[in-house]
Amino acid sequence: MDSPDVRNNGANKDVSGRSCEELTKQICFNFLVRVTRKWNALFGEKNRAVKSIEMIFLDEKGTTIQATIPIRLSHRFNTIEEGSIYVVNHLEVKENDGKYRITAHPYRFELTVFTKMQHREQKQHPSFVTRFKFASFADIQKMQNCESPFLIDVIGAYDLGQEFKKQKTQRDAWYTDFHLANVEGQTILCTLYGELVLEVERFLATSFSGPVISIIQACHTNKRYGEKIGVASSWDATKLILNEHIPAIEDFRCRFLNSRQTMKSIGSEATSSCVTLRDDSIDVGFTMPLFDLDSAKEVKGCWFYAEICSILSLKNWAYLGCSTKSCLKKLKYEGASLYCHSCKDVKQTGIWRYMLKLMVKHGQHFAEVVIWDDVSNKLIGKPADDLSDSLNMETLSPSDVHNDVLDLIGRELIFKVGNRKVNTLTNEKEYTIVAFSENADKIKELKDVVQEEVVEVYNSDSDLDLLCDEDTNVESNMTPSSQEIESHHTPESVLSKRHVTDENESDEMEQSSAKKKLKGVKIEM
Repeated sequence: MDSPDVRNNGANKDVSGRSCEELTKQICFNFLVRVTRKWNALFGEKNRAVKSIEMIFLDEKGTTIQATIPIRLSHRFNTIEEGSIYVVNHLEVKENDGKYRITAHPYRFELTVFTKMQHREQKQHPSFVTRFKFASFADIQKMQNCESPFLIDVIGAYDLGQEFKKQKTQRDAWYTDFHLANVEGQTILCTLYGELVLEVERFLATSFSGPVISIIQACHTNKRYGEKIGVASSWDATKLILNEHIPAIEDFRCRFLNSRQTMKSIGSEATSSCVTLRDDSIDVGFTMPLFDLDSAKEVKGCWFYAEICSILSLKNWAYLGCSTKSCLKKLKYEGASLYCHSCKDVKQTGIWRYMLKLMVKHGQHFAEVVIWDDVSNKLIGKPADDLSDSLNMETLSPSDVHNDVLDLIGRELIFKVGNRKVNTLTNEKEYTIVAFSENADKIKELKDVVQEEVVEVYNSDSDLDLLCDEDTNVESNMTPSSQEIESHHTPESVLSKRHVTDENESDEMEQSSAKKKLKGVKIEM
């Protein structure tokens, strides 16, 4: 059951268009935010007692603002979930004075006993899809001469060519350095501390293929002597996301791989090698945007436009199937012989067949699709047997992902749905594809529908230019001091510790503060 202060009502209130930029210094507000990050802020390394609960609010216009739950009120707001959308009311507005600054906003919120947070469903706000506010590498370089006291989100590809090294500071805390690359091929130095180091180590020890797309959420800038400015984790706030199937990562993966392909005229080559359906075979009445498929009751026979952005079955894109024409089952070894459990018979040989699982995107929306052998043959332009240099008879599975399979990334197609089911492993809906078309006119028509739905929510310069113009010479406790790091970490390498002020707040002061009539002060970015 929800606590008294986190409720599910308010579904009919019109909160569209309200922004953190428009708030006035009053007690009652009514606006829409997503809680993009939530964590416990601790007093220090030794004490580790919880000082407060910190959150980052993101509104529909891309403005971020810090929100604090005093520890004495934590029980009232223990059902607030990271990533969820809320309508918020009755917040106290305070100066964002830099003592524990998290966002570039000049003001911050503090929740009181009167604060209400009403939960809203994502489907009520389909355009509010963003969860991160990424700073580009160019944005970070603008902060070369002003150390950032606020937190940013960064996305990039982990360079698998670098050696993973974990080291210890003088205070026996783990840290590691590595580089992230962006779509343009630029790199940035990243430093992680504590448990995040072990997260990277555990992930790199697992089996994976392709680039490792990493999101470092709620980190800050960090400059070392003789090096360009980079980013570093904050002890309590930073969250690391590695290769998860979320829209932000899949979109970056698609753009990153496309930028690194030789682009050997994929469009013309694909047209000549694939069997394209006749233009008049598509019934316009049965086309549907991908973002409507999820809620549609019946999808069989429906066509939709999408771009292939990643190969989910990198090591399982083909299998050795039964040689009987009417049987498509996978063969297994029984001793030294190939055996089909469907035919209940030993087979002398088998036939390699495709089993492609792809991630496709349609604007800001993503979906998993499955394409079996007959359609995959037409899509790739050759049977799986022709890709034998990447197929392993010992394991009866691919030994590597073939370039012809990777070349599917970036292809824009119109797919026909055979059926829809729920993947029991990922709990996501996946669509079986029974046909496809590369009709350029139809692709443009359906693609334009998506482009009208996409909402730009991030102005990369707004927060950064604001902070570079301010006096940012503030003390910070968000990273270990530079004296903790090995010899190559100089005093300029990390921000100095912040001195946390202990506010002695009584219930009487809290109620008095909440009842003040604060009017007429406009909060601007």
